[in-house]
Amino acid sequence: MAYMPQLDALRAIAVCMVLAEHLWHGRVDDAYKVFPWGTVGVTLFFVLSGFLISQILLGYKDKAAGNILALWGSLKTFYIRRAFRIFPLYYLLASSLLFLPFYSVTHYWPYFCFGNNFYFYFLNNWGQPFGHTWTLAVEEQFYLIWPFVLLFVPKPNLKTWIVAFIVSGLVFRLWAFGYLYPAHGLIGLLTPSSFDAFGLGALLAYIRRYENSTFTFLGGWKTILVLGVLAVCVSLNLYYEAFNYGILFFFSLAVLSFVAIAQVSLGKTGIFGPILSACPLRFMGKISYGLYIWHLPSSSYYDQMIIWAETNHIYIPSTTDYLFPRFDAYPLGYFYVNVAITFLLAICSYYLLEKPSLWIKDAYFR
Repeated sequence: MAYMPQLDALRAIAVCMVLAEHLWHGRVDDAYKVFPWGTVGVTLFFVLSGFLISQILLGYKDKAAGNILALWGSLKTFYIRRAFRIFPLYYLLASSLLFLPFYSVTHYWPYFCFGNNFYFYFLNNWGQPFGHTWTLAVEEQFYLIWPFVLLFVPKPNLKTWIVAFIVSGLVFRLWAFGYLYPAHGLIGLLTPSSFDAFGLGALLAYIRRYENSTFTFLGGWKTILVLGVLAVCVSLNLYYEAFNYGILFFFSLAVLSFVAIAQVSLGKTGIFGPILSACPLRFMGKISYGLYIWHLPSSSYYDQMIIWAETNHIYIPSTTDYLFPRFDAYPLGYFYVNVAITFLLAICSYYLLEKPSLWIKDAYFR
């Protein structure tokens, strides 16, 4: 599959939304509630993941040309490559929090088995500082299903299966919000809740490969579609009602992500072209996995260091300021410090761990 550089910019935008939600939350004011940054960023990630993973799998499918042994070999290669991409940094984080002082995490087994989304759901709690890893668990569980569908379902039936997968996500949320809510509130953490987002990305990959590589099917309806879906998103967010919000809002965000990825994957021109092609934004996209992995643990650990400094009266030399300040008088300072720490960790882990792992993946498992 050809590299699509502007998609790195979309990754950067998505991870910035998540950072804004988690690191800014409760530190400045309630303005962030006007727009659910984290939800939008995660939905964009899921649709983008469905698109890119399906592109890869459809490439394997075409190359195998119906040869069953070749398809099983492709399946093996896919899982090995995914493991080299996801596991090294994820398990470094999980292992580091086992040994670092000042912070204790109970029940590590759900995290190590990528079952933490179900763990959080039954616990009805996010489980800091690992709360954000529910999305990685959803991704890994998606990988257990989707490769078998795309590789082994006959090509004439493939589009029907993809559409059914999208519908299944909507039907699941309809059932879940009808029968599980409000006793169990974290319905969005359950993997089937995201099937429509992954499926829309997969549908985009299918259309691009087999039907319309330039996505001209969007045509003049694109603007009307985007404005209509935006209106639905804004109204559902401002006039919150859990049932409608849970079913329509998430699907509307997925549709917006579908349109954005469709356009950006072609190489966006015009006013947004230079922005999406800018090196800083694309670099952020390259290290977006590290940014996502580290941002919540680093801020949670910083909070523990604040408590440690205050308890033990540890000051900045020659001052009366604590070594790790709370920034009560300047709330944005907390945001800036934690963003800086997150970027430092992400850059280091990218060059010291992710990049070597990616090199091994591309050199030996293609």
